[in-house]
Formats: sequence, C-alpha cells, structure tokens
Amino acid sequence: MEPQVGEALGASYRFEARLGAGAAGEVWEVVDVRDGTALAAKVLRREHAQDADLVERFVRERTVLARLRHPNVVGVRDLVVEGERLAIVMDLVRGGSLRDVLAVQGALPPMTAVALAATVLDALAAAHAVGTVHRDIKPDNVLLAGDLGDDPGAVVRVVDFGIARVIDERRRSTTAIIGTPEYMSPELVTLP
Repeated sequence: MEPQVGEALGASYRFEARLGAGAAGEVWEVVDVRDGTALAAKVLRREHAQDADLVERFVRERTVLARLRHPNVVGVRDLVVEGERLAIVMDLVRGGSLRDVLAVQGALPPMTAVALAATVLDALAAAHAVGTVHRDIKPDNVLLAGDLGDDPGAVVRVVDFGIARVIDERRRSTTAIIGTPEYMSPELVTLP
C-alpha cells in the first residue's frame, strides 16, 4: 500500500502531500511532528523492497548525502525503515527543478547559466572530495530553493545521488547502463 496523506512515517513524520514520482519511488512532503518542520521524504515503492540492488542504492544515497555537507547539495536528515517501507528524509526544496525553469523561460541568460553551472560544479567537486561520483546530473536533479535571478549560488541544490558511485567501493561489473542516456558521456553509451 502506498503512503496516504496524514499517515505516519516512522515515529517522527507524517505524510502531507505527494510531490512527484520516479521509477523506484515517490517524493512526499512530510512534516516533522516534533517541531512542525516541513521536509521531503523519498520513499521506495513497496514492490521494490525485496530488490536487494535497489535497496542497496537507496541506502547508499542516504550514506553519501549524510557525509556530503555542502550548501548546494540537498541535506539529509534521517533514514526511516519501517517494515517494508524505506524512506530518506531530507530538506524540502520548494522552488522546482532547473527543468521547470527551462520549460518556462527557455535558454537562460549567459551570466545566469554560467553562475548556475559553476554552482553545480562546486557541489560536484565537494562530492568528488569525499570520493563520490554523482553519475546522473541533469536539469531534473538540480532543484532551486528560490529565484535564479539574484544569486544562483544561493538557491541551487543538487539531488538524487541514488546511482552515485563511491570510489572506494569494490569494483562491480554490470551489463546495464546506469544513468539517463541523454545526459551520459558518449563513451558510456557507445557500443563496442
């Protein structure tokens, strides 16, 4: 059964509104019942709770975000494990995604685009500094906590480290392409 508005998430949170969905889960606005803070919860779909690889990726995302503290990376607050429900609780970013802005405004003014790109690259550099490669940077994974017009550096939040690669992990081989093909480097999608 999927989450319902008003339902508890663990002992500390309550589901408020569904914000979006992806292939493996949904993102919900939740409220911390201890202090009323609005947060976001990325909830793994119950049908994926038995998929060891997906659960591992989900937990890895929380681990990556917990050690990656940067003003332009979404902050993680908690991991909730409750029966077959698994959720990462993180800061709520209300401004929509870069994709939303581009759909409305079209191309950004050059100064704004450069400042935004520099901010995203700074966040990625912080991830690299702790041994993590994002592997899925795209407009959907750049959230905005406000208007880009004044200071892109103050509003950009990089999200979705679910398929990140931790550099010190043991090497694994895969036959699957991991990431969004339209945003992958050509060498990753070129067939041998």
